[in-house]
Amino acid sequence: MTNLFRKIPIKYIKHFFIMLIVIAVTIPATKYQREWVANNQETISLPVPAHVIYAGHVITPGDITIRKFLKAAQEPTSIQDTTEITGRVAASDLYPMEQIRADKLVPPENILNTGEAYVSIKADSLEQILGGQIQPNMQVDVYHVVDLENAPVLLAKSAIVSGIVGASGSVTPTQNDPPVPKWVLLKVKETECANFTRPVMGGKVFLSQTGYMSTNVSQPTTQTSPQDQVQQ
Repeated sequence: MTNLFRKIPIKYIKHFFIMLIVIAVTIPATKYQREWVANNQETISLPVPAHVIYAGHVITPGDITIRKFLKAAQEPTSIQDTTEITGRVAASDLYPMEQIRADKLVPPENILNTGEAYVSIKADSLEQILGGQIQPNMQVDVYHVVDLENAPVLLAKSAIVSGIVGASGSVTPTQNDPPVPKWVLLKVKETECANFTRPVMGGKVFLSQTGYMSTNVSQPTTQTSPQDQVQQ
């Protein structure tokens, strides 16, 4: 054995002992680091999907489990309270063990039933949207106004305000957004969708609390096709 060590160059023996020293120092240091992280890094318990939750599913308590995260890893809009999740609808697919963000959930009333559809209108002024007092889930009537000489035309009655999108693109306008939202998402009757092609020809769309403008309102007119005229 002694003769074997004599045949090994001194520099390799030095490197070998240096590696032993490094390993001897690193193992306790790594163990200490793990203990320090476990004891000093603040953790937080957050609700996460217990399995894949598909878009459109109404979330129940059985769909949710709790997982611990490092406080530093918590997403800004993740929900901490399970009661704020159950009963709401997944707006997109949610995957196991991921944090559930508020923008991925919508109220159950936002689910489209048979005969319902979504339309969006662009807001250029506060007067178009109840002086800026518009709120989600508000029930409104929708009118098209070309000019002061023509009566407003009713586009949709008892529409539901499903979302208000700010200039930044967020569903809920942020403090950095101007006071006028960029778009308003409305749930209307499917038969009313065609009425929203009228503003393309000019004029503006206005929202009013349901029933407020009940007089001097025109109904949308439909053009008669030549075939219908012949049959008449």
